[in-house]
Amino acid sequence: ILEDTIDRSIECMNKSVKLMSNLIGQLKVLNSKELKLYRVDIMLESVSKLVKAYVENKNINFELENDVKEEIFVDQTLFMSAIINIVKNASEAFDDLSREDNLIRVSSRIENDNVVIQISNNAKPIENPEAIFNEGITTKSTGSGLGLFISKQSVESMCGKLDLVKSDNDSTVFELKFCL
Repeated sequence: ILEDTIDRSIECMNKSVKLMSNLIGQLKVLNSKELKLYRVDIMLESVSKLVKAYVENKNINFELENDVKEEIFVDQTLFMSAIINIVKNASEAFDDLSREDNLIRVSSRIENDNVVIQISNNAKPIENPEAIFNEGITTKSTGSGLGLFISKQSVESMCGKLDLVKSDNDSTVFELKFCL
């Protein structure tokens, strides 16, 4: 067996162990949620700071339009994890990092007694969008197909809703809704 083959195998195993560790952590949090009232603007500001790691040095602009000061009844960790997962996926969907207009935007608004959070990007569209929330469905070679599945389960466990609103050549838009 060639040394290069062994090195690639070890790298693959290390990535798999890291991925499984992250997933176990996400599943553990899902089973131990603690619902409280949290201000949307404060949580989104925290998310904004955390997602910078996914866009820094990648030529991806990140914008936060965050005017909702109302409180929603959620588990802060689950709420933030769902948004971070969607932003992380978006950052990995850009196939041309030399473009200057690569953009991920998170915005919040009030609509019909709901807080609506939109996460949009102008990366390539999602293949097979009707199955994107199914367990085991992934568009990435290193993906597990559990991130969006767990995110949707997390949001729904807090009486929220997570949907893919659109994914075409112009933009991909996810929407989270929570009752006020």
